[in-house]
Amino acid sequence: MIDVPVPNKTLRILVSVLGFLVLACQPALASDIPSRKSPPAATAPADPVEYCSPLGLGYFKVYDGACLKFGADLRFQLGFDGAKRDILVQAQRLPSINNINGGVPILLYSKNALRGTRRTSPGFDAQVNATLVSETAFGPLVAFANVRASATIGDTAPAIQSNFQGPALFYKVVDQAWVSVAGFTLGLHRSYFDFPTPGYNFTEAYSSNRKLALVAYSAAVDNASFTLSVEDSNRRRVSDGIAARYASANSPDIVGQLRYTFSNGLVQAAGAYHQIRDKAANACCATGVKSSNGWAVTAGGELRTKWSDVFGPAAGDMYGRVMLSGAYADGALSYLQVPFFNVDYIADENGRINRSKGFSAVLAYEHLWSPTLKSTISYSIYRTSVTTGVATILPFLPFNFNYKVSGGQLQVGTEALLQPDLTIGGQVAYTRDKVHAIYVGAPGSIARVGFASFLLYGRKVF
Repeated sequence: MIDVPVPNKTLRILVSVLGFLVLACQPALASDIPSRKSPPAATAPADPVEYCSPLGLGYFKVYDGACLKFGADLRFQLGFDGAKRDILVQAQRLPSINNINGGVPILLYSKNALRGTRRTSPGFDAQVNATLVSETAFGPLVAFANVRASATIGDTAPAIQSNFQGPALFYKVVDQAWVSVAGFTLGLHRSYFDFPTPGYNFTEAYSSNRKLALVAYSAAVDNASFTLSVEDSNRRRVSDGIAARYASANSPDIVGQLRYTFSNGLVQAAGAYHQIRDKAANACCATGVKSSNGWAVTAGGELRTKWSDVFGPAAGDMYGRVMLSGAYADGALSYLQVPFFNVDYIADENGRINRSKGFSAVLAYEHLWSPTLKSTISYSIYRTSVTTGVATILPFLPFNFNYKVSGGQLQVGTEALLQPDLTIGGQVAYTRDKVHAIYVGAPGSIARVGFASFLLYGRKVF
């Protein structure tokens, strides 16, 4: 059973209004967004394209001081999943001397054979996007929107799930929709907790990559920047409705980010506050709604290099970049972007909230053999655990358990640029997961799965 929370009312209204506003403006691909540079003055050439040429290719004048760019992005993928078994996790509440109908939480797990599952999975994603750059009294305004047909193609491995479903249609169709001016960013935008590159492969590694409603302010001094962001907490909830069930949040998530860029790389650190308000224990045991404070931190860096600077002319024009990032979470597993085998917390029958703790890390490298051919490799790992309080399920029979999940994923890929706007590639991955619990000090069975997957894909940009 999956908990379906209702978005924070203020942020829900905000993103709805801004989504309409930005889509009306038709803003572009995030990679195409220009720096905050004003368009030429009205004395510039009258040609609409030449007027906006300082912003880059594709922009044209819509009125004095404003330039607009449209774009489209078509992707196709054909994948093969070699998984023959998967781990099934179910939450239950056992009868106790205080709650005969069931109040003591337990997570049960098993390794099940996959029958009747289609191994091959074709996918197609069409995106339409646009960027508007306009001069205002507060400085340049950038508005961006991206609408897509599929919210999953190119995303994290199939084992990754999000328990947040609503408003499902909005988040499946509208990928981003935001406005930025005078240091403020408002709308549906990628979380400022996330590292800029969660691995270099076509599918994501175990690193947070969420787009959600937010209001943020950024300030920069030379190469350093600081951002404070107020973000929709509903997109950061991981619960199952039995062991953990969120009540409406009184507080959005608060995210702070520090970033420093230099000539060939960057370093970044971020932290997040996440409020937990549980009603699962109230549903079973009439404890009332209980609260706790979850949090997460992350740090990472990226370094780019031209290999001839290291090995001399023999390396030719080969370039490379490497990134390393890691995150730790306490009661906020969404910030790890890991498989859905655990929940943010487990609520005891007395309402006590036992927060899950864990980490994820990614090491990735991208090698450019030539301007049109590159190879990528990444390895990511995760581990989470939660321990419940002691309860009495029968007279003189105490009960509690410690639940642990861990895993990793290796991804290797190659990509070729056939034309400036046409890319094809392939990727091989191996994924492993393990679940293990200790019940009242006695170890339970270990459930392990491991499987390979293959992926061919193409991308056409207009």
